[in-house]
Amino acid sequence: MKKIYFRVLNFIIKWVKNSSYYKLDILPDTVLRSRLWDFLDTVHARNLSDNVTNIRKSLLGDRIRLIQTIEQLPPEQLDFGLVTSSDDVKLTTVHPLEFARQVTLYEWELYSRIEFWEVTGKEKIKSPNFELSLQFSNKFKCWLVSSIISAEHLEDRMVIMQRVADLLIYFDSLNNLQGVQEAKAALLSSPVFRLSETYDALISKSKCHYRNFFESLRQFVHDDSANVYFTDYQEKLHRIHPPGLPFIAVGDKTQLIHLELKHPDWVNASTLPFSTVPDTQNSNSGCLVNFWKCRQLAELVEYYLSFQQTPYNFSINKSIRGFLETLNPLNTWGVDKENLFDDIMYEKSLKIQPRQSDSFCTVSRERNLKPVEIKIAAALNLVQPDPKLTAESREFRSLLQMISTVTNRSSTLTSTSENQFVKEFSNIPDKAVEQTSDKSNTVASLTLNDPLSSLRNSNDNSSLMSDTDKRSSHLKPFLMSELSDYVIFKFIRFIEYFELISF
Repeated sequence: MKKIYFRVLNFIIKWVKNSSYYKLDILPDTVLRSRLWDFLDTVHARNLSDNVTNIRKSLLGDRIRLIQTIEQLPPEQLDFGLVTSSDDVKLTTVHPLEFARQVTLYEWELYSRIEFWEVTGKEKIKSPNFELSLQFSNKFKCWLVSSIISAEHLEDRMVIMQRVADLLIYFDSLNNLQGVQEAKAALLSSPVFRLSETYDALISKSKCHYRNFFESLRQFVHDDSANVYFTDYQEKLHRIHPPGLPFIAVGDKTQLIHLELKHPDWVNASTLPFSTVPDTQNSNSGCLVNFWKCRQLAELVEYYLSFQQTPYNFSINKSIRGFLETLNPLNTWGVDKENLFDDIMYEKSLKIQPRQSDSFCTVSRERNLKPVEIKIAAALNLVQPDPKLTAESREFRSLLQMISTVTNRSSTLTSTSENQFVKEFSNIPDKAVEQTSDKSNTVASLTLNDPLSSLRNSNDNSSLMSDTDKRSSHLKPFLMSELSDYVIFKFIRFIEYFELISF
């Protein structure tokens, strides 16, 4: 009897201590937990007391996942100083290495919550944590596509695609295979990859490392379009060492589904060598459990989840984390399904580069990137992405100095333009201002709506002048010629001033 107790208790210990099984059946079922507790009360053997105590401790609290602790300090963040809130986060305002670190850290946290029982090849199994990880992966890929397509100017679009290429390279250096597939999927999505003129410009005008990257990416699609996402995934997965982040949503899930569907759960005993068990097709009697399949599934899942034990040693950037947690590009474009989002992106892609048979579509020729973002892009494009870059490195410090110089220059020009605008506007003769304010409201309104209207209507406005105005011959040239030109000049300066403020 004691041997039976001992074997039963050993089995219960393994079951309860395994969080994968415990959270699935015992933890949510209060009746089952109560029955197990009552059963433990019936075990009085002294040599089994330790086993009973361990099981009781396991029942009193939730399972704690074993995660390695990191004593080394995380690397200092590569902060440009351009992001003060989540609204400021863009591919052009954050260093690509720091952005890759923050995305990797967040994706690893989502991945670390996935339970053993969630990763199966069966479609009916509810997998809340797995679904959260998959949803963010799709959102991030869509956001990358949206960032590329939203850049209507060719040079802006080239900058965005170069930053996505940087992310892919940095993800690969961080062993974030999920991030690699997200960046690759964005660059190879139909709305982006059809922009052949942009790819040609990237190959012809970029530095050598970007030219080689986009050439190999384009050639990769032409050579192996059917397996573009999975060609070297398995090789990389078994080559990396923790910390790492596999892409369970695609490569691993595919293998699990393959094992689940191709191999049966039961093996007919009559087909085994030296078997005398009769063949029964309508029931599982006479069949044996396919332990080979169970073992293959378990080993596969355990390996994919083994990276949960080693976290990344990065500090959280609150602004970027807030951006990632609220990221929803589909909602930004007013749709709730990914296929509708893809349709919108493809339509915008056609406006950027129409089909040969379509009529020419006019796209904005003005750059939307700010001067500081353009300067940052130019500096980043000069050198290859360096995964070992630190905040104390000469390269990053020179980059910060350049950003500070551009920012200070913009603020100085803004302040100087504002002061000069107020000073020069205050130098207009009071008499002229009074006369024009009383007699030329129509001219002023036309000038604000159309700066050139004052030139077209300068001759017509002479009929609006009173006798007193006509007698003021010394003011007439100023009012009718110099004042009109002055208003146009000041209007242009006024627009330039607000453009500087917007920068």
